[in-house]
Amino acid sequence: MRNFEQKGRNRRLPGPQLSFYTGPAPSVLVRLDIVLAMSYQSDMKKLVLTLLLVMAASAFAADSAVKGYLVDVACASEEGQTPGFGAKHSKGCLQMPDCERSGYAVLTEDRKVIRFDKDGNDQARKFIAALTKTKDIRVVVTGTMSGDQIAVNKIELQ
Repeated sequence: MRNFEQKGRNRRLPGPQLSFYTGPAPSVLVRLDIVLAMSYQSDMKKLVLTLLLVMAASAFAADSAVKGYLVDVACASEEGQTPGFGAKHSKGCLQMPDCERSGYAVLTEDRKVIRFDKDGNDQARKFIAALTKTKDIRVVVTGTMSGDQIAVNKIELQ
């Protein structure tokens, strides 16, 4: 049986075989693929940039440096707003039992009292014991801020 005599789907006619593409022009398809690829790349870039920003923000939030005078919470709550209090506050006062029990803090230039966490208080006791200075104890405290409290990583003289 010859090709032109077949019936049904596979019927072939004699002569060159031509196929017809009935969809959009190939250039439109290529452009559509490029647009989709660019959109995917753009979305990936946005995702990567967002992740980098979040990591950078958390890195900045993780370590804050607070400068000011090392004080105990008991004295700071009573006299912290008095001008010159931080410079006059002494090592002897910081080591008094009541003052030591109240905990430690940094009195900033704008007279805010930033309290230490429990580990920070332990670090402050060791820091105070090793101090040779008796007054005007200016410090830089590095740690993670949470409201008016800091989780202390390091205490240094300013």
